[in-house]
Parts: sequence; C-alpha cells; structure tokens
Amino acid sequence: MPGRHGVAALLAAAAAFATGRVFGLIEMYVIGAALVATVLVAVVVANTRRPRLSVSRATDPPSPVAGSPISVTMTVTQRGAHRSPELSLWERVDGMGGATMTLAPLGAGQSTDATYSIPATRRGVLRCGPLQARRTDPLGLASRTHRLAEVDEVVVLPVTVTLAPPRIGSPGVLGQLLKAKAVAQGGIDFHGLRDYAPGDEPRKISWKHSARSTNLLVREHADDELRRVTIALDALIADHDAFERAVSAAASVLAACAPTELELRVVSQDADWRGPDVLRVAMRGLALIEPARGPAPVPPGPSTPEGLGVVVLVTDQPASAFVGAARAQLGRNQTVVTITTAAAGSPAAGGPGAGAPGPSAAVAGAASGALTVDGSSLANLAASWNRLVGDVSLGAMRSRPGAGR
Repeated sequence: MPGRHGVAALLAAAAAFATGRVFGLIEMYVIGAALVATVLVAVVVANTRRPRLSVSRATDPPSPVAGSPISVTMTVTQRGAHRSPELSLWERVDGMGGATMTLAPLGAGQSTDATYSIPATRRGVLRCGPLQARRTDPLGLASRTHRLAEVDEVVVLPVTVTLAPPRIGSPGVLGQLLKAKAVAQGGIDFHGLRDYAPGDEPRKISWKHSARSTNLLVREHADDELRRVTIALDALIADHDAFERAVSAAASVLAACAPTELELRVVSQDADWRGPDVLRVAMRGLALIEPARGPAPVPPGPSTPEGLGVVVLVTDQPASAFVGAARAQLGRNQTVVTITTAAAGSPAAGGPGAGAPGPSAAVAGAASGALTVDGSSLANLAASWNRLVGDVSLGAMRSRPGAGR
C-alpha cells in the first residue's frame, strides 16, 4: 500500500489535475498522470517477491533473572531460490515498544544473525514478537508488511541471593537445634570408638570397652540425616513489595537446597511442586506466581515420620494465620523457620524498631523449635539466614543468575 510519500504523491497528482483543468494546461495533466503511474509501479514493486525467510530466536541467558539484561538473537535464513530483497525488521517486545533492524539482501540458503538487548525489569513472562518485515520500493512511495515469526515467551526468574543449605550440626542455631532433636528422638547411629580427649562428656565414655583397653574410650555417633525441606509461600501478602521479597526468599532457599540430597517441596495457594525436577518446575512457578485473593493459604501438610525436616514459612508477619495453620499440623521431627518480608517499621513487621532477631531471640525461638529470619530486604535475608545456619561467609547479597536452569 502507498506510504506517506506515496500518499503525498497522489495528493500532488490530484492538485496537478485540478490545476490543469482550471487553467487548461495539458502539461499539468501529464505531471499528474506521471505521479499516479509512479505510485502504481511502486505498489507493484513492493508487493512482488514475497520474502521466503525462516526465523529462529534464542535468548542469552536461557533462564534470565529479573534485573539482568537479556540478549535476543534471531537467525534469519533465506529459503527461496533467489536473492531476498532488502527489508526493515521490527520486533515487538512486551512493555518496551520494539526493536528495529535492517536486513541486507540474502542469497539462496544464506543466513545471518540479528541481536538486540532488553532489560528484564521484573519476573514473569516476557513476550518477544511477532517479527514483522517491511519491504519498500526504491523511492519509498509504497510498502508492504509481512509477518516472519510469531510470539515467543521468555520466563524471567525471580531474583535470588546466595544462601547456605540447612544441615545437622552446623555452627548456627538451626544446625545445633537439628542435632539436639536428632539426639532427643534417638536418631543417632553408633559410629565407632575413639580415645578420650579433654572436653569429652563423661556420659559418652564406654566403660565396658575401656576396661579392656589401657585408655579411656569414647563412643562416637553419626547424626541422623536431615531428610527434607518444605518451602511454604504465603500468597495472601497484600503489600506488593513484601510479596516480591517473599517470592525471592522462597526461590533463594530452593536454589540453596537444590544441589543437596534433600527431598524438596514448594507449596503455596494452589501450587504444590515436588519430585525430581522440582528446581526447574518450582522456579518457573515462582516466576509466574501472583498474589492470591482467597481461599485461605494452603499449609505444608503433616510431616512424615522418617527423619528430620525443616519447614520454611515465607510470609509478611510472624503471627499470620498462615504460620499458625502450618505449625498446628507439623510433627515434632519438623523444625519451623519463618521468613518475614514486611519492611522494617511497618505494622506487619511489628512497628518501629522491629527488625532481625538477635542471638538471644534466635535461642529463644530454638527452644520451641521455631526460628525467625529477617527478610525485609534481600541483603537482610542473606545475612540473617546464613547467620542462623552458621555460614557467615555467605552473608553478602549476590544474585544467582543460573538458578532454575
């Protein structure tokens, strides 16, 4: 169809015809006819030789994280037997307008790459496409648009920070609490004997075996294993920023535990992700999750009797109904860690002065089997969690762009 210049040429032709009729000038009729003929030829040129191109898209990284740049590479291949015309390409990008590129003529079977970068400003689905190609005549009077590729979706994962996985016997309060639970439940396996060393508890001395030896012998035990970690995300968090921090906290704990042998489960309002591919499935689910309006949140469910487990409750306030419902149905072999994501000083966080629990608060929480982590920011989450677990070397915040691949 005629473009802006083509329409202008047609208007000029109409003016020439009108002038020729008023003043009786045959030359104006000739000029008008020449302009109309030029526009018609331009329309024919723009509509011949439809491009026969195939397009494939690839993103780098394949699983981008919110806040990081995404590089989109399109490989264009000429499938026709003749040389392709010069084309202007335009790719629509969700919420960001589009990317404009120029494609030089390609020979039969020839391929070329076109790359553009976009920022992943938030988690969720980022749609790229459709890709449109516009062909114009040499004078720029007419053009025709062809669709070369449809829409592709890129899942942008939530931001995560580096956390240490929970383990029995780690220096932090959580590790020591898990070890105490293993001892209290008889979940300690006999490992062997060794010579007594200063500082060993007298009750660990094996008098029977020491009587047959010249040295005092002490019984060594192997801690029962931590079997499972369940991450429960409260989807009824009303504050947008607190909800986004909760999603990042849940994703961070999942990414920390994924490389271990732990059995992982992630639950939320209408979601229950588990199984051998839980990292990929749950990360995608967390990337797409939205705040819920009802019904009540789904607690993580009753524990299984074998082995110890850690249940991580991610909510905006420690006294929420979600936390109460979850704790009510957990067994004694489960240790509850609550991550609260309300901003410091907000009513949900307990008002002014509320913040991360200190060592004394953590010890008090350990006595009841419930611990609290400050998730009011990602930096506080990393420092508070890793202090609780006992790995202070990971206290600094750092994004994990590879999580969920």
